[in-house]
Amino acid sequence: MQINEKIFRAYDIRGMYPDELNEDVFYNLGIALVSYLRNSDSKVAVGRDSRDSSDSLCKSFVGGLENLGCHVIDLGVVTTPMLYFAASFLDTDAGAMITASHNPLNYNGVKFVKKGGVPVSGEELKNFYSENFKVAENKKGKTEKKDISEDYFKEILKDFGIKRKIKIKIDDGGGAAKLFLPRFLDKLRVERVGMSADLAVSFDFDADRLYVFDENGEKIREDIVGGIIADGIVQKGQKVIIDIISTKFLEDYFAAKGVEVVRAPVGHYYIKNAMRNNDAVFAAELSGHYYFGDLYYSDSAFFALRKLLEAMDKNEGKNISELVKPFQKYFHSGEINLSLKSREEWGGVLEKIKDKYSSVEQDLQDGILIEFEDPAGGGTGWWFNLRPSNTEPLMRLVIEAKSEALMEEKKKELVSFLN
Repeated sequence: MQINEKIFRAYDIRGMYPDELNEDVFYNLGIALVSYLRNSDSKVAVGRDSRDSSDSLCKSFVGGLENLGCHVIDLGVVTTPMLYFAASFLDTDAGAMITASHNPLNYNGVKFVKKGGVPVSGEELKNFYSENFKVAENKKGKTEKKDISEDYFKEILKDFGIKRKIKIKIDDGGGAAKLFLPRFLDKLRVERVGMSADLAVSFDFDADRLYVFDENGEKIREDIVGGIIADGIVQKGQKVIIDIISTKFLEDYFAAKGVEVVRAPVGHYYIKNAMRNNDAVFAAELSGHYYFGDLYYSDSAFFALRKLLEAMDKNEGKNISELVKPFQKYFHSGEINLSLKSREEWGGVLEKIKDKYSSVEQDLQDGILIEFEDPAGGGTGWWFNLRPSNTEPLMRLVIEAKSEALMEEKKKELVSFLN
């Protein structure tokens, strides 16, 4: 069956349902996964989010796995972090999460991990569908249903205990988090309120991202949330991973504590590999993903919330807005989305930027990153990163500077140039 190559993204498969992917595509993806694993007796954990299309796509995908002899562990509706956990905890040969994450509900897709929860790259995704390994056909497999939630909660709440009674306001995102949050919050022993909260949090549809707001309702930028969490768990001599678009101040802050901060390209494939390669204990992305070395190097919005509550408890007497202040030294634009007519247009834009700044050293590991020296001395004065979105026809621009005036000046200059 011919499959639209457009659905193969940098680290997952994603597209509009049913135009770009449908039940036939997912049946064949199940068969392709067995070929990729080169073992028809493989054990595969499968989970799904709560989109209307996810149930039928999951059944078709499992059908492809079963028809080549796989042992399928059907987790039902779970959060994406639960699937990652299950793949490692249950020692499966692979895991597949049927979700389109934060994309609109008319999208769907699938994220794959290999044994040990190791993510599958975009290049591997393309290859595993196109390559034809010899696999025994019509070797009927089996499916067992399993509730992984209690094992997951037991792991992420191990040794949890806070003295402070924290009031929290929550937006569950309307997806998988909604199913599990009541039980999780009960175990956290926090008070869920509608107003006058110590903090507010929200989740995306598959509950792998955490967004945090302070007691005044002000959004806390995600790399700063990562800094607060890291400050509570990382010790001298350990390493932390951040993506290349997070604030450079995290490097300065943790260097003073004897902690090395290593940067990696954006995306869970790159972050998880960087964690393994550096034996890092924690990682954070500007997108709201938080990763933990003691949780199989996987991300977990629920575990991140637990660690954030512990950081607040450790600093009893301080509001969360006070924990933010030490990290607000530089001026960061956040991600600025700029439209592309098509994803293919990116190559021309990249060459245009490279030519404009040809006299300056350029880092091309994820789009283009350029740092400019501070004329007054003391390292970098400002920097920017421009990279293509992995899921949409967009470019994402991030700028950071040591002064707000300089950041605004460079933002205006770059946006004008790119438009």
